[in-house]
Amino acid sequence: MSPPGNVFTASRRCIPAERSNFWAYNNGISIVATDFDLDENTNELTLTQFSIVNGCQTTVSIGEASQTGADDVEVLARILASPPGLVDNIIRYTNSQNPFAVWDISARDNVQKRLKRDLAGLDPPWFYSVKRGEFDALPNKDDFGSYGHRRVLPFPLSAQFLAAVRGLPVEAYKDKARLFTAHKDKVFPNDVEASDVLWAWTIGQNVEAAIKHYRSQLDPDDATDAILKRGARFFASAVAAHLLRLRNGSDVFAKVAVERLTNNAMKGRLEKYALMGVLYYVQIMRDLVAAGADLGTLLKTSDTASTLEHRAKERLLEDQLAATALDEKLPLLPGITKGKKRTTTSKS
Repeated sequence: MSPPGNVFTASRRCIPAERSNFWAYNNGISIVATDFDLDENTNELTLTQFSIVNGCQTTVSIGEASQTGADDVEVLARILASPPGLVDNIIRYTNSQNPFAVWDISARDNVQKRLKRDLAGLDPPWFYSVKRGEFDALPNKDDFGSYGHRRVLPFPLSAQFLAAVRGLPVEAYKDKARLFTAHKDKVFPNDVEASDVLWAWTIGQNVEAAIKHYRSQLDPDDATDAILKRGARFFASAVAAHLLRLRNGSDVFAKVAVERLTNNAMKGRLEKYALMGVLYYVQIMRDLVAAGADLGTLLKTSDTASTLEHRAKERLLEDQLAATALDEKLPLLPGITKGKKRTTTSKS
């Protein structure tokens, strides 16, 4: 509900006359914690491992208000303390105007907290935006790149690309909420590293650019347009990652230091893998649909991932008959020596 005359101005300060009514206009704040304790003598509430899952924008607005404005405002808050096993059910059965998002709750996870620290510690640093609105609240945004070139990994999109690169494109496209629950052990195992997230994001961004390039150059027909519109960035990312492994070794993402992702030579090669990932994906899906398969069914069937990998490998074997041309289309990444396996690994 929008209050009369707008409670907030552009500077996010409450209109003085409306401050006392703010609690009635606002939807409130929802917090999930592992535990909480109320001191009845001081009325102080202590939360353990808590996360604001609804109301981040409200929190930011109050934080940026004047001290007088903040003191005059009251906000309804709901705090839920529950075992981890009940979190999914809370999300599923909570029927509110702003339902809980699984990825907001997952921000409390120790793995996500570690990834956030490790990504911020890279040179240059990256901001892992695990809570909605938190990057907007940063006073030092330029630490993560200039405007228009921010080094920000948005949640849950970065997790979707990570799932796709790890061979779960169907889940990335159709089941993103469960990437942090049912599929967590595959997408975010305890040993997941910052470099894994950044590699996946880089591949995904290159694939998105490749899809735009494909469209601009080929003016796709209706069948191809349908393929490109429905989750193509995740499925093509899975194919591109598969090609990277087939050409450079299954441990390619550990062998090549994450710092090299900003190298011009690396950028040029990854652009080629992304474009080939898109071309392979579109051609494979067109063949499957032409053979009678239903596109919608393919996009929600988990077996589609293995089908894509198998057919991509077949196409690569065919392309290897023209080895020189293949080396131009899918060159080895910088630091990868053909025929040799590096024994050293780089960790972020």
